[in-house]
Amino acid sequence: MQREHDIRCRLSRGGKRASEDGLSFEIDGHDREITLKIRELTAGIARNPPHAVSDLVEIAACVYGADSAISRGGSMDQALGQLWRRRMHFEIPVREPDLWNSAPVKSALVDTLGFLSDDDYAFTFTHNEDPRRFEGYLEFGPGERFHAEEVMLFSGGLDSLAGALEELISRGKSVALVSHQSSSKISHVQTDLVRELQSRTKSGRILHVPVTAQLRDGSNRETTHRARAFLFAALGMATAHMFDRDRLRFYENGVISMNLPPVGQVVGARATRTTHPQTLAGFGRLFTAVFDRAVRVENPYIWKTKREVLDVIAQHGAADLIAAAHSCAHVYEKSVMTPHCGRCSQCIDRRFAVLAAGLAAHDPEEAYAVDLMHDPRIDARDRENALSYVRHARQLRAMPPRDFMIKFGEVSRALRFFDEPPEAAARRIYALHHRHGETVSAVIDQELATALTTGELSGADPDCLLKLAGADVFASSQPAGIAPVRSATPSLPTDEPASTAATQDTKPREIRLNIAVSSGTIEIVGLGVVTGVSAKVITTLAEQHLEAAGKGREPADYPLFRAAVLAERWQLSGEAMVRRRIIRARKRVSEMAAAAGWSRSDVAEIIENLPWKGYRLNPFLVRVYKF
Repeated sequence: MQREHDIRCRLSRGGKRASEDGLSFEIDGHDREITLKIRELTAGIARNPPHAVSDLVEIAACVYGADSAISRGGSMDQALGQLWRRRMHFEIPVREPDLWNSAPVKSALVDTLGFLSDDDYAFTFTHNEDPRRFEGYLEFGPGERFHAEEVMLFSGGLDSLAGALEELISRGKSVALVSHQSSSKISHVQTDLVRELQSRTKSGRILHVPVTAQLRDGSNRETTHRARAFLFAALGMATAHMFDRDRLRFYENGVISMNLPPVGQVVGARATRTTHPQTLAGFGRLFTAVFDRAVRVENPYIWKTKREVLDVIAQHGAADLIAAAHSCAHVYEKSVMTPHCGRCSQCIDRRFAVLAAGLAAHDPEEAYAVDLMHDPRIDARDRENALSYVRHARQLRAMPPRDFMIKFGEVSRALRFFDEPPEAAARRIYALHHRHGETVSAVIDQELATALTTGELSGADPDCLLKLAGADVFASSQPAGIAPVRSATPSLPTDEPASTAATQDTKPREIRLNIAVSSGTIEIVGLGVVTGVSAKVITTLAEQHLEAAGKGREPADYPLFRAAVLAERWQLSGEAMVRRRIIRARKRVSEMAAAAGWSRSDVAEIIENLPWKGYRLNPFLVRVYKF
């Protein structure tokens, strides 16, 4: 059964907690508040917007707030089930309840959000007797009136950057760029790119509309943010309506928009649907019903691959802006030295496209905490993510059209949302993914060929993508002179029961650590002694481990050290240096395991990293004793 949640939004002028720029709401009896601040719209444009605009933005903010505050179960919930899907009932006061309770509007809202986030939604709209002033959310920009010929959403990524270049330079249009700024680490990326675009186009062509929407009081408990696209689209549509535009544009390459799952575990809403054709059609249907005029929400890049998007940037003489654009999903790990984690699918996709386009000089590998080909991927999930991406691309390159449609049956439901016959759309979807497969495969083939020629492959770290991909390619027949490489990284756990023998073979080895306080050394029983910096890493992480063990906590509840805390403890210049120190410690332990005849898998997870939470000694594997 799905979990049910009641969300009551308080949007009146005299709301219980809400400040002038805050929306308060209650989730299952617990108070929450979300900041909503829209900047740069001029007073002449934004004064007294239609009630439908004000209601749309407030509804979207409440949905986004609830989506962010209600956890789907976190990383421990690997199965799509009751911890993933949620049933949410919203009670929202609005200025025009008859409009929002009408069948066309409510059905479009429920259907679109249900597809977008894979949750069940129900809405009760009541009359808001004392509504907030919409101007309370605004920080007015320059008084000069701006005329927007196009309104597009600008994330600060490569795709929206390419779209802005096309609109501004190729088409010579004046454009309102609407950005959602969920973090200060993203806001400066967007602002810097807008400043660069302004310097390369005629004066007065760009209006940047940055919007802040953040939960207060640290109540953000869900990082997937599937409903964020609705808030993004609602803000874009509100801006478009103020400029009397009936078109809103998302720029996203078609491979990401279709987002076919590369592995069996990525199903449902975990394969995101932010710019899926059905999502955009749903937004268009909703906005058309709300504003009683034909509205189109488009993705002009639906037929482009990521590499082709980069070609657009280069053709406009803006390759130097690639390094400034943000792609990484792990925003809170972003630092000045390493703005990209190199582990998430967005970073992997970006780097392959950059290499394929021959633009590596504009995207330095030092900007990635984990280098695409050569750095070890310590976490099993990271290894699986990278290897699955490559396998998926190879599969797309080799797959004939009929097999493609059979394997990816979900493509068929997108066909009716294109402005062309289904047969033609199906051919173009296949061609798009075939080109993507060829692009990625060509890059990995070239890297492997070079590594074979230089002998680099035999000495590569077993957990780097180069070696993992090489294992797939050469497993059946190893070329002469190349040391055997292990077969593919094990898949993530499934729900299928394992045999007794298999369970015995794969049971993790318990690792005992003896910490000598006087000498600062670590003995790993059965392996040997760790000294120096690696010992310091393990000793620091052991502090909270021992404290949690002393309190009798369950392993899943053992605390973690955040990277920023470790950087301060170790007097390092930033979080990137922390990650490198952790990698070196893991590598040292792995080397000791290999020398002792242990399997690397026995110690691979001794230091666990949970994204956005930090590092700890793995409480499921490690026992610590202090002397």
